[in-house]
Amino acid sequence: RVAAVRVILDTPLHEISPAWVHPRRAAADPRNWREMAWLARWVPRYTKRAALVIAAALEDVARGSR
Repeated sequence: RVAAVRVILDTPLHEISPAWVHPRRAAADPRNWREMAWLARWVPRYTKRAALVIAAALEDVARGSR
């Protein structure tokens, strides 16, 4: 089974620079360092939440297929 959850980190009030399509290059640019600090703070929380959503969905699928 394959599952995916997309985590959208930006909002209309807080857009993330398109430079992050290439993270290594973006991290080397001082103009992106403020965003990098924000990402370092919040991304782990959001990715953990996404993993929990996937785990719960897969549990539901497994229960339904028994």
